[in-house]
Amino acid sequence: MPITRSILLSLTLAAALTITGCGRKDKDTPLAFVPADTAYVIADLKPVPDAVSKAWFDLLKPLNAALGESVTALRAELAAHPDAAAEKLLAMMTLAEGRLSIEGIEKMGIRRDALAAVYGVNLLPVLRIELADPDAFRAFIADLEKQRGGPLPVAELDGHKYWRVELRAGMPALVVAILDKHLVATLDAGAKGPPLAEQLGLKRPAHSLLDSGELAQINRDYGFGPHGTFLFDNKRLAGALLAGEGRDAGFASLLAARGKALSPACRRELAGFADAVPRVVGGYDKLEAKAMAMTSIVELRPDLLQGLLPIAAPVPGLGGAGDGKGIDFGFGAKLDKLAEFLQARATAINTTPYQCEWFAALNTGSGAFAQQLAGLYMAAGWFSGARIALTDLKWAGEKPEAVAATLVIASPNPAGLIGMAQGFVPQLAGLNLSPTAEPQPLDLGPLAGGALPAASRAAFIAVREGGIGIAIGADAKQSVLAHLTAEPAAPPPLTHIGYDGAVYSLLMRKLAAMTQSLSAAARQAEAAAHPDSVPGPDVDKAMIPITTALNNLSAGIDRVASDVIVTERGMEIRQQMTLK
Repeated sequence: MPITRSILLSLTLAAALTITGCGRKDKDTPLAFVPADTAYVIADLKPVPDAVSKAWFDLLKPLNAALGESVTALRAELAAHPDAAAEKLLAMMTLAEGRLSIEGIEKMGIRRDALAAVYGVNLLPVLRIELADPDAFRAFIADLEKQRGGPLPVAELDGHKYWRVELRAGMPALVVAILDKHLVATLDAGAKGPPLAEQLGLKRPAHSLLDSGELAQINRDYGFGPHGTFLFDNKRLAGALLAGEGRDAGFASLLAARGKALSPACRRELAGFADAVPRVVGGYDKLEAKAMAMTSIVELRPDLLQGLLPIAAPVPGLGGAGDGKGIDFGFGAKLDKLAEFLQARATAINTTPYQCEWFAALNTGSGAFAQQLAGLYMAAGWFSGARIALTDLKWAGEKPEAVAATLVIASPNPAGLIGMAQGFVPQLAGLNLSPTAEPQPLDLGPLAGGALPAASRAAFIAVREGGIGIAIGADAKQSVLAHLTAEPAAPPPLTHIGYDGAVYSLLMRKLAAMTQSLSAAARQAEAAAHPDSVPGPDVDKAMIPITTALNNLSAGIDRVASDVIVTERGMEIRQQMTLK
């Protein structure tokens, strides 16, 4: 599932960032090669303690062991059932085996305390990272060449050799070079692109990000720590697109490979988007052995920010201290304010339609969209958000043995909402649903008959000034009141999602078991339908150790939470993760 990949990416990024970092202001550190006017960059400014590195990499240890098991299993499958595609997969898995650790990275020649940066040169991405042992990385490349069955193509620039791999016809090539004690990887657009020497750092920028100190200033402005600071400057991006003359050649080559070009109208209107969203900045508020907190801020044009600020609506418990276990998600919005914001955007498009062909759909949709906003205004009087909390899940067999969950519907007029709901659920008319009444038993009808486990069929409904709540489970009567009266976060989030690792891991394991069962059944059906066919390797079976390790990875996580909040700084995405 996508969220599993997101967890793995977050953990890998956090772990990688913890082994990169440097406080030395050295003319040969990666930041010295980053142009001061780069459109995007992410880098560390100081080293991270080894204890932090170890804690985050330790979480990946079971994955390392599982990778070895899957390599052995897949190799056995291929011995019995040769397959070219699976051979390539085995080669990549073998290459990664044992390298998802601090020791594995060091064996590749990368420094434990290396400073790394990812940045743009003329809009094309560059990765630069310090090496402890360039020869060790060359040995890694030799291993890669062995696994792929042939050497990587080698080219030369100004006496410096580099590996150059054509990824796809018409697309920029992947370039990897070892220059002194730096590993550099980038994309090369060829003769029509910017000079490769600039991207590789053979020709240094006249003014670097190290000279300007811009990342350090971002950290001071926003209160970030010195790790993982990033900047995406849309105005610089637009400036490169408007300037042309080679500064956007890499981007232009990507478009050309798809048979497209950037027209003058598109360049102008992309610059307009940059005025609306000048920058996206972010960094770590906390990076510790057992906890990390990161904030990303989308800076907005003043009129857009002022239009968004009044939209968020408080929802009982959403994003607040009550979000402590299970899975919890929801949103809150004053629908009339949302409609006003959207109406203003639609009016602006109707007044000045886009000329760029890429945005033609916005012109077409804005007129019809404005007419559809009446529904938001109508709903604003009785609905302002919702929260769903799964607080307990016991699931050992094929079906859950117990479930506890609560739905809270936030409303500025709960009585009006109840009155409307009675038209769809007549049994509500016989319940005492005043804001001061005790929670009332609720008949769930057919849902209680079989869809829910017997221990979870008790349901209660209650009304309070903030909205309506419905809970199921053994403690539903107490739970519905607890959730209805929980304090919302301040400021209230537009959206919130939070989950603890144990429940999420359980769900992933059950989903994996169902997927594996379906895969095995499909394989058996295929064999029965074509008894004379030669079966291929059972890749899914070989991958079970990795799948299991990925699903169990979440079990080492205590809590993950993410909120989208609008503040005077802009639209903020606040993410937190704690380990057990």
